[in-house]
Amino acid sequence: LQKMHDVIPCENEQFFKYNLHYFIRLPEILAALKITPDADAVVLTYIKNGTESTIQIKAEDCPEYAWYDGIYLPKGWADAYDNFKKPASALWLKEPAKLRYFEYLKESKTVYVRHVAVVERSDETLIDYFEKVFRFVDSNEVDKFVLDIRLNSGGNNYLNKSVITDIIQSKKINRYGHLFVITGAATFSAAQNLTNELEKYTEAIFVGEPTAENVNYWGDVKIEVLPLSKLNVKLSWLWWQNMDPRDKRQWTAPHLAAEMSFENYKAGYDSAMNIIL
Repeated sequence: LQKMHDVIPCENEQFFKYNLHYFIRLPEILAALKITPDADAVVLTYIKNGTESTIQIKAEDCPEYAWYDGIYLPKGWADAYDNFKKPASALWLKEPAKLRYFEYLKESKTVYVRHVAVVERSDETLIDYFEKVFRFVDSNEVDKFVLDIRLNSGGNNYLNKSVITDIIQSKKINRYGHLFVITGAATFSAAQNLTNELEKYTEAIFVGEPTAENVNYWGDVKIEVLPLSKLNVKLSWLWWQNMDPRDKRQWTAPHLAAEMSFENYKAGYDSAMNIIL
């Protein structure tokens, strides 16, 4: 893990933690860092039921995961959570292919909204989606509003405005103790700016884990081709100063901490929603 820090371009430990699973399965990186002897295969030793065994996993092509495709599970892969993609899934995992999902929890009078990426889809714009959500809020008995951006790795900063203004205008939910925002190790880029705006202009209580980015940060990517190797290098070139210039925070920390652990994921237990409710 210490060696992986050399290749994962992180501003804080949250981004490192969230992106580790991607980088640690690239055989070229494992070989270059001398974690494995070559890039053709990885040999793993594991203990199951008290017995030690070894397995060799050969390198194979795998399409790169696009963060704006929703919650993604490659074909043929197993998932530790038995109810993944099933109607009985935990709220934050329901209908995983959708970038946005909302549900009304009648017993607690709570509107829950999962917002996975600050991007548009052709079938429904982000503005139209949140207008629909707030029409529901206005016409129903709603006591709590939860915006879940724990899996939101960003997109277009200029699409955040409609989310923020809709929340600000809703006197029903923009009150301390009634508006909650769930953040996590994937909350990054445009989602960090959304977090900043919600912190500045609303009565939101933040729940979950710290975000994956500094509150002021370098963002947006342009590609430079190195002249000799012809390798592509992605450079963050645009300074986003969204908070006070003296604000040196490495992340936005939650008011109410709720860890995303493997045990909770496997059991379908959402500690953040549990604290909110």
